[in-house]
Amino acid sequence: MNPMNIMMISCKKAADLTCASLDRPLTLWEAVRLRLHLSMCAACKAFQLQNKALLKLFELRFRDPVYAKQEAGIPQLPPNACERLKEKLREAARNSCPPH
Repeated sequence: MNPMNIMMISCKKAADLTCASLDRPLTLWEAVRLRLHLSMCAACKAFQLQNKALLKLFELRFRDPVYAKQEAGIPQLPPNACERLKEKLREAARNSCPPH
């Protein structure tokens, strides 16, 4: 068996690992395989960067008390809204593959 076949993952698997990495540390094996895939797939790399940027925006807007104070006049989402949005993003990633 070709060792590269063991290391290579599909775009679907890369999207799943990208989403998982937002919630938990990846295992060493997962991280290596994802990094290898991202080094060769610009679409999946863009998907990863977009997910990280979205998560930072959600956290800044809905969890940062300093930002919330500045925006006191804007109604706040319920505390679990960010988690629900993250779950919706994970579902979307599971159901679609980044375009190539």
